[in-house]
Amino acid sequence: MPGCSECRMLVENECLAHKNAEQILGRPVPPPPLGACEIPIVEDYLNLITAGMHVLEVGCGTWNRIKSHCDHMRSHYEGIDTQEQDFGKKQ
Repeated sequence: MPGCSECRMLVENECLAHKNAEQILGRPVPPPPLGACEIPIVEDYLNLITAGMHVLEVGCGTWNRIKSHCDHMRSHYEGIDTQEQDFGKKQ
């Protein structure tokens, strides 16, 4: 995983991912460099998903960004998680 200094969402030393992460994820997130990193990482992975691809998301949680993208791309999606709830939301 790239460091914050290499992240495309770090603009003028401000983490734009963290600024929007609580709204996007629907839950509180820790401050940078941990809480919002999944936003740019997942967004970058979306570019790799093509039609007909089989995608397994391990530790999917309740944020459905990858699943929604797979549906749009007509890719097969499977998400697994060991937790029944993620931040108080049912999986």
